[in-house]
Amino acid sequence: MASILQAGDLDSLFGALRDRGYRVVGPTVRDGAIVYADIESAAALPSGWTDEQAPATYRLARRDDEALFGYAVGPHSWKAELLPPSVRLWQARRENGGFAVEDEVTGTGPTAFLGVRPCELSAIAIQDRVFVGGEHQDADYAARRADAFLVAVDCGDPSELCFCTGVGGGPEARENFDLALTELLDGTHRFLARAGTDRGGELLAEIGGEAPREEDVAEAAGVHERARARMGRTLDVHALRDVLLANLDHPRWDDVASRCVACANCTLGCTTCFCTA
Repeated sequence: MASILQAGDLDSLFGALRDRGYRVVGPTVRDGAIVYADIESAAALPSGWTDEQAPATYRLARRDDEALFGYAVGPHSWKAELLPPSVRLWQARRENGGFAVEDEVTGTGPTAFLGVRPCELSAIAIQDRVFVGGEHQDADYAARRADAFLVAVDCGDPSELCFCTGVGGGPEARENFDLALTELLDGTHRFLARAGTDRGGELLAEIGGEAPREEDVAEAAGVHERARARMGRTLDVHALRDVLLANLDHPRWDDVASRCVACANCTLGCTTCFCTA
């Protein structure tokens, strides 16, 4: 199921999500960066902002249009919602000369992630495989993931550091989403929306919109092609596992370790890392 939503229809999306009990988390500008935070309406989205990224460089800049998702990806990740850095596992109280231990209630309730990039969908899929795809599941992650509604937004503005095409991660969302949007800026400001699940289709049907024209579909394909052409880096993943295993003692690792200050920010910031300190 697909539909064309005008930019002004996004508040209807917010309303439909809230009516279903979802808390909406999405991109917004704060402290000189595009970060993920609780937002109440489309007015909180980073309209007209983009990010300039290079090695050891991140800064915001104004665009010459009012794109709502005209950036690559921010410094935060959705892992802060699905695998937060601090979670209380249990609590205890004195009772009859001993202790009564109570497990902590898992999850935070229904949450809609708005603006998930295709590369981030791939990262979430890795977390899913680790924490809920095997014999032993992480109860807190499983509860948060089950309550998550994923609204993906295709990437049209990759940075010079991006390489998703080399690993099959984008720039268009292909799976693992409830609803996916492609922002179209040629002429009227609108979105090509497509459903990825039954609940995504139900929400899209409620919002309404117009049937996509051939021109809309072609323009969305153009967004993807231009993003592929602008991809900053390439990555040859052929036999990558064997290459890494054959170089466990490579001097490069010593060079990286010499600059490490043990802050654990790599663990917190990496979208696919599942290490627990």
